[in-house]
Amino acid sequence: MGMRASTRGPGRIAVLASAAALALSGCALIPFAPGGGSRSGAEVGPDDVITLSGASFSIFGQYGSWRTVVDADSVTYSFTLPDGAVVAEIPAELEAEDRDWIERMAGEYLDWERTNPQGDDYVCTDAPSMTVAVTGSMAHESTMQLCGGTEPLDRLRDAVDDAESPLVEELVRPYDEVTYEIIPWSADGRGPDPAAPVERYHLARAEYGEGMPARAENAPAGWGQGRTPVTGVHWADGISEDGVSLGWDGTATVLQATATMMIGHEQLGCSDQTGQIRVAKEGYPAGTLWTERICAGEPTEDLVAALRGL
Repeated sequence: MGMRASTRGPGRIAVLASAAALALSGCALIPFAPGGGSRSGAEVGPDDVITLSGASFSIFGQYGSWRTVVDADSVTYSFTLPDGAVVAEIPAELEAEDRDWIERMAGEYLDWERTNPQGDDYVCTDAPSMTVAVTGSMAHESTMQLCGGTEPLDRLRDAVDDAESPLVEELVRPYDEVTYEIIPWSADGRGPDPAAPVERYHLARAEYGEGMPARAENAPAGWGQGRTPVTGVHWADGISEDGVSLGWDGTATVLQATATMMIGHEQLGCSDQTGQIRVAKEGYPAGTLWTERICAGEPTEDLVAALRGL
């Protein structure tokens, strides 16, 4: 299915390879001198911007695209849905030693890529691809399929991955299966209200370009009305029930609200807690990722509103 072999799952899986030849564009580079990360060969400058990107897909359809931009002192990951909605942009400070290592790995990749290792007519069916761009002291862009034998590209990709924020791993994307639980609080604020039912919202992996399917338990009256019914959905809890398609608009609403809560996690807090929200995701990493207080005016309240408003 073109899945990327990485602990991040299919977040960086690329479009199916077409029968057309890959366009591998090079740039003027100093001849390669072996040395495993030495400064001989291609020189990537300290102010150059290095960008890795690719499409995200499976046999079930297109999920969107990812992009990581590395500049002099930061690295920023973003994920965009097929309709152009950006789920999140997650920045992280870039340590000097990480920047230096990424530069070295980028230089190795450029030296290797200029030899056109996959050939002008190379096609590896059903494999992911990745685009590398370097701008600043040079202008380079090339696309490679990840069919094996791409160790320099793999090392560059791993160096960039290691520098990203840990939140990138936990971001909910449309190929995930995720459950949200909203637990009402008692009037005295001491804990869950035993008389109030827990609301649950189950989102399954997006299929066939229609956004993520969803189903709800104990949702407000009218939930899901006006949305297209879906059947035969694989739910993470194994329940065989119909649901509704959120489309890409509803998918964006929930995933953006989830990302905002995650990114602002350290600033969450209140004295008038009205409930608790739990977010659990299947896949990697799996399990309950977030358990947060629901507070007025906080991103947790916005996420609850987004779920109830579907």
